[in-house]
Amino acid sequence: MRKILVTGGSGFLGSRVARYFATEYEVYAPSHHEMDITCRESVNRVVGAYRPDAIIHCAAMADVGQCQREPEKSRQINVEGSIHVVEAAKQVGAKCILCSSDQVYFAVPTNVYAQEKLAAEQACLQIDPNCVFLRLTWMYDPVPLEVSGHPDFFTGLLPRLLTRETVSYAVYDKRGITDVNQVVHNIPKALMLPGGVYDFGAPNDKTMYETAVALFDRLGLDASRVRENREAFAQQPRDIRVDQSVINGYGIHFAHTVDALAEHFKRYC
Repeated sequence: MRKILVTGGSGFLGSRVARYFATEYEVYAPSHHEMDITCRESVNRVVGAYRPDAIIHCAAMADVGQCQREPEKSRQINVEGSIHVVEAAKQVGAKCILCSSDQVYFAVPTNVYAQEKLAAEQACLQIDPNCVFLRLTWMYDPVPLEVSGHPDFFTGLLPRLLTRETVSYAVYDKRGITDVNQVVHNIPKALMLPGGVYDFGAPNDKTMYETAVALFDRLGLDASRVRENREAFAQQPRDIRVDQSVINGYGIHFAHTVDALAEHFKRYC
């Protein structure tokens, strides 16, 4: 494998993927102006000219609220855009890795983003059964706040850990939270996966409230500062935890949510 095309190269995940692979491969991360994924002809033209060995598709409208407000636009990007990328990859014989989401496990009627990710998985796998979807969790990058502008659990909690401020987390919400660097470093192994859909992120057996309490305990902080939020998801409890059992069989591993977060927070607390 010599040439890799990365979509969404200016985004949180795509920029890190492009930078990581550039150390060993020829990487092309076209901008939106160079390749509009909502336009089949644009995608075919760029992919056909570059002829990559693999495509890592990170481009998406990932803001759940924006997807709710602009469902037509988000479908063009999240579903039709993914279809165009897979079609083009198949035409040039490129392995295609696509980013899905743990939100698919909460595809309630109001979650447009989750519905679109499921629709993209189903449509693309019909086009090319060899493509691979990675169901990613909420991600963070444990860098100083001024470096990363991506809103995430880590950057949201860190400044509050350093004060006496109380924090509140949902008791009806269970999910994994993953260091984006672990995701990036595991993608080379993902390129070897058989076609299909895979959970790809940190395991977590705790609610968001329990996760925060465990972190305070690990860091030697007063866990009574963590308050229960019993309103969020009370009507529809959310459980979007991922299962590592399949990817572990392919030598892909992620640290537990609490273990990784605690190690990163220790550098600052």
